[in-house]
Amino acid sequence: MTPSRAVAVPSSSMRSTEARTWGIALLALAMWFDVLYAATHPVGAVSLPPWQAALAGVLTQLIFTACEATVAVQAWRIAGESVRWCELAPRLLAVSSVEALAVAIALGHRTMPPGLAVCLAGARAARDGPPGSGPTFAFAAFGVLTVARLLLSAQAQATAARASFARALLVVDTLFLATRLVMWWSFDLMQGRSFQRWG
Repeated sequence: MTPSRAVAVPSSSMRSTEARTWGIALLALAMWFDVLYAATHPVGAVSLPPWQAALAGVLTQLIFTACEATVAVQAWRIAGESVRWCELAPRLLAVSSVEALAVAIALGHRTMPPGLAVCLAGARAARDGPPGSGPTFAFAAFGVLTVARLLLSAQAQATAARASFARALLVVDTLFLATRLVMWWSFDLMQGRSFQRWG
């Protein structure tokens, strides 16, 4: 008798879900390209041709998402859960479409009342000039769409980690606040200020 070994074969529904996730992620990339192309379309806005500048922006978004997924995987590992990077990354890329919409609103590519634009895309949509403080800079993009992005990201991470939504939301919010603190501190350093007092 020959011993048989059980081999884990992905179910058709799992393959279908992964294919759908990658499809949505590709649509999100197309949305990013469209938003960034519109941002660079005015003549002289950037030194590169608009399509090259938009492509560079899309590549930057891909790198950012890859880093975000890597940090999230490590955070889940610390929390005692195993999350596959290749499962989480496309989900986060798909979720980033909400952020692309917020960027489009902030750049004025979506016609709407100024108050609604600020409510959805944050204070950056007001275009009142450069931020005057670290907190203003760090939270300039905080609006309804940022909240939606955090909730969708938590759902994506809960699915990838096979964890509860509340636990995933805690991980997402912790990482979000950590990046805001880094932005705040970086802005203050560039302005010659620091949280730390010397002598």
